[in-house]
Amino acid sequence: MDTFLWAVIIVMALALAGEIFAIVGLGLTARRAMQRFQQSKQEVATALRNSNQVIVAIKQSLQPRLQVVRYEGKALTSTVIERSRNVKAVLEDFERRRDRIRIRFQTDGGRAFERLRSGRQMIQGGAQVLRVVSTALWILRRVA
Repeated sequence: MDTFLWAVIIVMALALAGEIFAIVGLGLTARRAMQRFQQSKQEVATALRNSNQVIVAIKQSLQPRLQVVRYEGKALTSTVIERSRNVKAVLEDFERRRDRIRIRFQTDGGRAFERLRSGRQMIQGGAQVLRVVSTALWILRRVA
């Protein structure tokens, strides 16, 4: 029985030594993992610092350009608004003149057509209509 007890004690001591080696191995592994983590952390922090510096430099270089774009955008917007108002005014004027001509022809009772039948008056009237139309088209091209 004495040998059995010694065998149990030896086996227990070996098991204890194995556990101690396992704990030491886990500690060494955890230490290496922590060192790698610290290295990775430093690399990431360096990369983030560099990226932050690049972002700040880009912001500083783009700031004047953004101000120019903002100014030109406002100028372009005001030009478009002004041209839109001009086109609207020309269209309103054209509609007003069209209505006046229609009313004139309705109240005249067709006498205007009889006057235009003579050759000379017809040519003069056509030339005047062409001038008005070409002027209106020229104005529309300039405004648009």
